[in-house]
Amino acid sequence: LLSRSQTAVQATLEPLNFALRAIASKRLEAAIDWCRRYHFTIDDSSMSIQCDERPAVLGSLSGASTSYTNRQGTSYSVTVRPGEDHAVFTFTGQYATQITTYRFTDTELQVTKEIHNENLEVPLRMQISYARTQAASP
Repeated sequence: LLSRSQTAVQATLEPLNFALRAIASKRLEAAIDWCRRYHFTIDDSSMSIQCDERPAVLGSLSGASTSYTNRQGTSYSVTVRPGEDHAVFTFTGQYATQITTYRFTDTELQVTKEIHNENLEVPLRMQISYARTQAASP
């Protein structure tokens, strides 16, 4: 996973001029944050995603924006676009936008993350697949 992350960062940095590469490299490497496990809940009006033991991200299924603050204290506006076999969470922050697509199949969860910034000619894009398991019953 580390080498895939480094390859994705290098592909994003390649079109940038030398001065921007050094600054962008550290920020992009820090922005790649994968989870060991995801937990999803959905009801009539919202969907939440919990990554490992972090606070859950709650999104409105109506398309209304919600707010999420990460462990570092950075706040994001969050919108959710649900689909038949996927959900797209868009996190908009002060400096960048991350679009995370969660695609569900019978056997796996595919997570695709794209980080967009006005200074990046090519967005940072990575994908990882997880084996799908059912949550234990209470």
